[in-house]
Amino acid sequence: MVIHNQPNYQEKMLDLENVLTLMEDALQNQKPLSLGRYGHGELAYLGWTFFPEWTILFEPNSAYAGATESLTTIKKELDTALRTTDIVGFHASWGHAWEDRETAKLTGQLLGYLNFIPEKVCSAFITHDMITNPQFWTILKGRKIALIGRRAAEAAPLFIKRGFNVTYTRVLEGFEQIEDAYQDLASRDWDIALVAAGIPATILAPRLANHTNRVVIDFGHALDKLIDGENFNYSKILMDWKAGKSKNYFVSMVMAVHNGERFLEEALENALAQSYADFELIIVNDGSSDSTKQILDQIQDNRVQVIHLEKNQGAANALNLGISQARGDWI
Repeated sequence: MVIHNQPNYQEKMLDLENVLTLMEDALQNQKPLSLGRYGHGELAYLGWTFFPEWTILFEPNSAYAGATESLTTIKKELDTALRTTDIVGFHASWGHAWEDRETAKLTGQLLGYLNFIPEKVCSAFITHDMITNPQFWTILKGRKIALIGRRAAEAAPLFIKRGFNVTYTRVLEGFEQIEDAYQDLASRDWDIALVAAGIPATILAPRLANHTNRVVIDFGHALDKLIDGENFNYSKILMDWKAGKSKNYFVSMVMAVHNGERFLEEALENALAQSYADFELIIVNDGSSDSTKQILDQIQDNRVQVIHLEKNQGAANALNLGISQARGDWI
């Protein structure tokens, strides 16, 4: 295939200061803003009809990246997300690793095939730079933060310890969970969502931001770096995840509820009806004044642990208390 008018997207790359300014403006003025990163996995699926050899190369890591649907479906969703995301992160040709430089070359080819270049472009590693920049943390101060992804609950206490207001966490791991996550988050109270969930994060970010008029960041391995610090090792994370798929882990689910009598019974029914059996459910009643306490006290299931707080302490503190009581290998 001949490539006509291949765009040089790297000429348009915003630096970190520009991106943070856009984030702060969106938060202050309650405007939607999405940042999605198109790295190795996203490129492999968005461009599989153009360079299938790259898709084959990525395939062993596809499940880890959340690519749990057909190539055609994922390509379609990524194409839609690419055209609706406010700031798109791409690899640059000056990357240190061979695969990063190759990804940058293929990105230019792909944009030529698609005859499209986003209006605002930044580095695919922009979130890695964010977490070391004081301005990023200043922007988060006083904001309601949602953490989404495989390690969201693990990261929440770190944010809370640093004085940030984490109002919600939830798992997002595979493509099939995107719709549930979208519906769930659209009904929650948060200002900015940091989503670390591979390809599902890239797809979810623009849709959720545009629907809620809030800020959604495809956060990627920046969340792992915050959790692991100097011990961050992508290869080890990947190997541990793959090893875990062959082992039955004990899972702790933590729920905080305040005056939730309208939805509590349905939420409990859904949580306890899942097919995975090796889990515990910790529910923190955050000072409810309705019938929440009575509903919880009627539960007769040894997998459920209920904690009653006399006074409302806020979702973040209630979740943190629940997490501290968790016994699971995963939360």
